[in-house]
Amino acid sequence: MRERGSNSDWFWVDYLVYYDRSHIRAFGYVRRDDAKDIEDGVYQVLDDLGERRWGWTKREGEWQVKWRKRWSR
Repeated sequence: MRERGSNSDWFWVDYLVYYDRSHIRAFGYVRRDDAKDIEDGVYQVLDDLGERRWGWTKREGEWQVKWRKRWSR
């Protein structure tokens, strides 16, 4: 994961997400491997193989992803 639109380094995260028909519906948790806090913002997420990218947003401490033209909660 890294902040979108920046040249910052990628960092590893552990996450738990809930799916509905192969789309992320809700987040259980998202945390950095090095235990640092993840600030509110827009992030790029890359899978382990580097093949798929997603855009995730953290607002007011809650993670969201755009799903069917709406943001998850």
